[in-house]
Amino acid sequence: MNRALFFGGLTALVFLGFFVPTFILVFHGLATRAEVASVTSNQSTTLPAPHLNATLSGTVTPATIVSAGDTVTLGGHTFNADIVADAASRELGLSYRQNLPADNVMLFVFPSVSNWGIWMKGMNFPLDIFWLDSQGRVIYLKQNVSTSTYPTVFAPTNSAGALYVIEANAGTAASLGVSVGSVVGLPAHLSATN
Repeated sequence: MNRALFFGGLTALVFLGFFVPTFILVFHGLATRAEVASVTSNQSTTLPAPHLNATLSGTVTPATIVSAGDTVTLGGHTFNADIVADAASRELGLSYRQNLPADNVMLFVFPSVSNWGIWMKGMNFPLDIFWLDSQGRVIYLKQNVSTSTYPTVFAPTNSAGALYVIEANAGTAASLGVSVGSVVGLPAHLSATN
């Protein structure tokens, strides 16, 4: 009898020790995917707080830079561009970095034209954000977006749709005279594919 209780108790501990944490990890992964879908939706929205961390361990994996050494010309000024094109890297963007060097931008490449949303999750400095159509024309922009705006998601309010988004240091649009309708010089390998 004691032996049966011992093995029954041991089985219960194994179940609780393995299956319950596994269920929690799977549930967390599904919740994170649902939130990513909210971020990339076509409408500006506010996400519920608190938002889950980028990873379970609390550490952040840097964005996967698809292409380094590329440049973008914005308002006649040439910037070094880090290009991100996969979903996880677009979600992370410039989050958790302490700064963006003065002559650098991040260029987001999306899989299709849409009203892609951008948030300030984990940001440590304000940004100017430019949404571009497939020809590199600015269709929408937000200037001096504060880190405190998270969890608000910013997206074009018109129906034109963007294929690219550029994040630059706050003040870039004003200092270079960039506005809706300005044309951005994109890397040749991106222009050739559209």
